[in-house]
Amino acid sequence: MTLDLAGYDLCLVTLDPGIAVALERDRLRDEKTVGARWTHLRDEVAGELSGIGLWLDTGALTVGQTVAAILTGSTAARVA
Repeated sequence: MTLDLAGYDLCLVTLDPGIAVALERDRLRDEKTVGARWTHLRDEVAGELSGIGLWLDTGALTVGQTVAAILTGSTAARVA
């Protein structure tokens, strides 16, 4: 199957609650414990993606607030 995406915008949104918040969220969710596996990459990802797409500090945001911020920042999320 071939999918033609010509004419569509490519968007990148990086959700960054911060390491402490990510680890605390993992502690509170039995089914989602991935934070400890990825926290060592946070600084590298931030360095590589700086200025590309939309980077959101989601540490204090609810799911609804995060969705609203993504929709509001959709123009900033577009990448060439």
